[in-house]
This record gives sequence, structure tokens and C-alpha cells, in this order.
Amino acid sequence: MRQISVSLVCLPEVEASTLYGAGDAFVASGGLWKAMTGTEAPKNCIFVPETVGHEAGQVTSSFGFPIVVQKSFRDMAETDIVYIPSLLIGDLPAFAQANKEAVDWIRTQYRNGAIVAAACTGTLLLAETGLLDHAPATSHWAAAGLMKSHHPNVQLAERRILSFAGKGQRLITAGGASSWQDLCLYLIMRFAGMETAREVSKLFLFQWHRDGQTPYAALQRNTQHDDAIIGQAQLWLAENYEHPRALATAVETSGLNERTFNRRFNAATGLAPSEYLQLLRLEEAKQILETTPLSVEEIAAKVGYSDEASFRRLFKRIVGMTPAEYRRKYVFPTREQIEEKGGFGR
Repeated sequence: MRQISVSLVCLPEVEASTLYGAGDAFVASGGLWKAMTGTEAPKNCIFVPETVGHEAGQVTSSFGFPIVVQKSFRDMAETDIVYIPSLLIGDLPAFAQANKEAVDWIRTQYRNGAIVAAACTGTLLLAETGLLDHAPATSHWAAAGLMKSHHPNVQLAERRILSFAGKGQRLITAGGASSWQDLCLYLIMRFAGMETAREVSKLFLFQWHRDGQTPYAALQRNTQHDDAIIGQAQLWLAENYEHPRALATAVETSGLNERTFNRRFNAATGLAPSEYLQLLRLEEAKQILETTPLSVEEIAAKVGYSDEASFRRLFKRIVGMTPAEYRRKYVFPTREQIEEKGGFGR
């Protein structure tokens, strides 16, 4: 089997764990499992990862860690896989302008036949190439607004963990944060087979995020806009979401007619008022599930739903799991509980 070159894109905005974690996973695909379990001598590495950036040398990551760039974009003429890690991006147009060389290089590598795989907010850099226009893609759930506003032609599927596009499915995007692990497992499986991917998963304790991103997502309140009346309505709803007539009262308080209110609310927040209220209530329900032992019936009533069964169906549809499943996932043991048992895990 020929070795597969992997270019790990390293910019100053990089989040180091998603860069080096991926590099470790690729390197481990060369037989580390067999060496550690004593079943076979380690083989040559299947993947050859190298960091690539504007210039060879040291850069400081977004969180202050020094990272070594092994090759410049100019020196990396071709590669099999371009891997774009998570990036801490504030001003997207300024970021794109500062990294035009990276954008051009990524576009060229794709046209030369490389797979381009982007994790988390690294998908925003990939979107700057234009390769995702009119194509399905995912990203970190918190970056959805940024993607939609700057790249409206991207067919964003923000609930997905992995999304594929392009000829031969050579454009691969991954969702938030640790979904880089799903991305790496997929690439390892694609090039080295299912068995190798499973071995890497066991070595690093990686798990497929089969639930998608929705259980992890928090409501994006979208308060950064210039419509003061809608801003006041958002504040009022945040404090009175549990009232049966919450939406009707918010409209009355605004002084606008319902049609104008709905139009301006949607323009300011990107959501219909009813959808926004629904998400507010579900976000509060999630917080209560995480922090209290209240029953689902009590929680439903507390956030404004009189019908427990309807609340359960809505929660499952929007969050992607039942209230009980959500509670099991996010009720953390206390420090005292962990120490009392002498550790964590069975």
C-alpha cells in the first residue's frame, strides 16, 4: 500500500488540539495497535502528515501554543489530503484577506485531485475557496450564522457531523469541536480500511458522534442587530417565555401589528417569533434537565407546555433525543462523587 500524504493546514488561528490530535491519529494508523497489543510488529505508517502554512517555522496558535510549520504552501506542490483544523475566527472578511494564499493553495490542491477535509470552523476557510458554493456542508453549530451570512450559497446542514460534496466526494466537512475525530476515522477507513479505523478508535477512545450536533447546540439568540424594538421583544421573551400568551403579549408590547412584528423579528434574528420562543423554552428545559431532579412533567409545565406528551415529542424532534436520554448524557457527576468512588468509569 502506497503512503498517503496529509497536509495539515497550520495558520495562526489554529486550535492546536484539532491539528495535533489529527496528526497523531493518522500516524497511529501504521500498526501502533498491533505493536501495543503484541500481535504483530509495527508496520510503516500508512499516512505521512506534515504541517503546512504561509512560511516554514514557528507560529503561535490561537490559544498561545507554539506550533512548528514544516513546509510553506509554496513548497508543498501536491498532496493527497488537505486537512483543515478548527480555527478561531472573529472577523471573517479580514481573516480571508490575511489568508488568501491558503485559500488559493487549497483550491489548487482540490483541482489537482486532492481530498479537502475541513473540521469545525475550518469549514469557513474552505468556504472561502468557493468550492462549497451550492454544495452541502456542515460546520460547528455556533458558526452557522457566520456561514449563512457570508456564504449563503453553501447548503448548510448544521445538524450533521459529516457532510460530503464534490466529484468523488472529495470535499468533506465535519461539525463542531471533537467531530474532527469522526473526520479522521472516516479518512482512515477510506484509505486504510475498516479494521484500521476501528483499531485507532480503540487506541484513542474515539467514538462516532451518531447523535449529530443538535444535542450539543445552544440557542443562538442573535441579539447583535440594530432593531431596538425587536431587541426589547427578545429580552421580554427571555424573561417571560413560560407564559401561555408570551408571544401575543410580546407583539402587543412592541406596538407593532403582528405582520410587521413577524417580518422584523425574522429579519433581525433569522427566526420566526414562534420558532424563537420554542427554542427559548427548550433551551431552558435542557438547563433544568442538567441541573435538577425535576420530572419531565414538571419541567414541561415550568417552561410553558401544559401537555407533557407534546413536550416530549417536540424535545425529541428538535434536540434529537428524549429528555431522559439528554439527562443521562449531560448530568455530570460531582467532584465529591468521583473522588468518593476513587475514580470514574466501571
